[in-house]
Amino acid sequence: MEINLNCDLGEKSKYYNGANDLELINIINTANIACGYHAGSKSVIEETIKMAKKNNVSIGAHPGFADKKNFGRKRQNIGNKELQKLIIEQLIIMRDISNKQKWPMTHVKPHGALNNMA
Repeated sequence: MEINLNCDLGEKSKYYNGANDLELINIINTANIACGYHAGSKSVIEETIKMAKKNNVSIGAHPGFADKKNFGRKRQNIGNKELQKLIIEQLIIMRDISNKQKWPMTHVKPHGALNNMA
């Protein structure tokens, strides 16, 4: 039996230094990469995808609410269209960077309050 060890990565920001990402990438099979809204940035996404590719780790988009102060953990009252736009924007960011790095996304895992709403 094989176990898929999954972890949230690329959440580096002014609130969290992401120092453990390099150590974690060595022991996981799959990474959920923050899309820059609840944490991270385009440069952090790119750096994290490069690490994942180097270590043969599958990647997925980890979209969340645009709320770095609360790390995307606070539920936001937004309409369906706005929510859809929020998610699509983040998926496009991840898609474009993963295509540029030639390392495909394999999944999507919502973050924090967004995941709790699913």
